[in-house]
Order: sequence, then structure tokens, then C-alpha cells
Amino acid sequence: MNFRYLKISLTEDFPTFRLIIAAFVTAFAVTVTVYKHIDLSDSVSASFSAPETIILTLTDMINRVFIFLPLYIFVISGAKSTDLGNTGVIMQRSRPGLVTLEIIKVLFYTLIFFVILLIIVLATSNAAFPQAEDFTRTFFGASSSYGISSDVLRGTPLTAVVNLFTSMFLTYFTIGIINMFLSFMLKEEAAFVLTVIIGILSEILITAYRIPLSLSACAVFILASFLLMNKKNL
Repeated sequence: MNFRYLKISLTEDFPTFRLIIAAFVTAFAVTVTVYKHIDLSDSVSASFSAPETIILTLTDMINRVFIFLPLYIFVISGAKSTDLGNTGVIMQRSRPGLVTLEIIKVLFYTLIFFVILLIIVLATSNAAFPQAEDFTRTFFGASSSYGISSDVLRGTPLTAVVNLFTSMFLTYFTIGIINMFLSFMLKEEAAFVLTVIIGILSEILITAYRIPLSLSACAVFILASFLLMNKKNL
């Protein structure tokens, strides 16, 4: 693969403005969610810990499905698709090379999005709640009402946070690859809308901690990308 072409593509396509918008909206959504849990803690005279607040923020369906996911797709859609025509083929020497470039770009932007998300969530939660190595009684009592799986409570809060971020990353990365598919065949606006619909349905069907399912779906779409884009008539 032509890494010089990859560097040029990332530099020219970098969606700075979209990332800034995504960061501001994410910060607002996370702040609102954290303050909601502050009010809940005051009403029951008990406090969550910072890791528990992170878990509650990221498992909140409004946040994860209807705010973070569309923002992620918004950022991914902002990166222009690599040229699949003669110029791109000459630079990369093959269509699979172009697909590899696109997958690396999706991975790169997904990493950036999750670094921003992680920084915002960690900073906001740690500013509002104390650290704790074990789950609090408040979280045990509220977990069922928030739809938190009982499997989560068997580990530590840190383990649950890592698992949650890993699952989200794999799921979003897969959705990003789907958007890559659609952007090759549709206009950006149509690809965005269709990807949001597919993403929302996927997030509803995939539970927060089914990492193997997310990983399998990711692998399937990567393989399908190579098979589809390698067709000469595309």
C-alpha cells in the first residue's frame, strides 16, 4: 500500500470542523447526564463513583444510540472517500489497496473520536464523583432500573468500563465500515442517513457487552469490503 498516498489523504480529508462540533455536543450531553446523576445522588443521600458514572453515561440509550452514534457517523462522513477511479488505482496499484486505505482511515477517525469521547467522559465524571475500586450500594440499587447486565456487577468498575469502551469501539468501527460501503455507492447525505438507521438498529440489537458479536460483525464487513470493492465493474 502507498503510505504516502495515505498521509496525503488523511491530511486533505481531516474533518476538523466536524470533530469540533462533535466534541462540543458530546461535552454537553455528558455534562447533562452527569448532573442528572448528581441530582439522583442528592435525592437518595448516596453517591455514585466516577467509574460507575462513566458506565451509566455510556450505557444510556439516548447518549449511545441517538447522540454519540450520529455524531460518530457525522465525523466519518466528513472524510471524503478515496478515489476509486484510475488515479486511485494507479496510486495504490490495486482496488484492494484502496479498500485497505479506506479501512485504515475509518480506524484512524474512530480512534480519534473515541479518544475525544474518553477524555470528556473521564474528565466530567472525575470532576463530579470520587474514585472507587468496587461498586457502591447506590449503583447496585440503580443498575437494574438502568438496564445494566448482572454480569457487569461480577467484575470491578474498571473492568466494566474497559469492556464497555471495547464493545462500543468495535460496534462503531463496524458501522464506520458500513458507511464506507455506502459512500462508494451513494451521495454523502444518503449514505449518512442510511448508516444512521442501520447503526441505530444494530445498537438496539447488540447488547452493550457482547464483544465477540461486535468483533465478528467487524470482521465480516471488512472481508465483504475487499470482495465488493475488488470487482472490476465498481
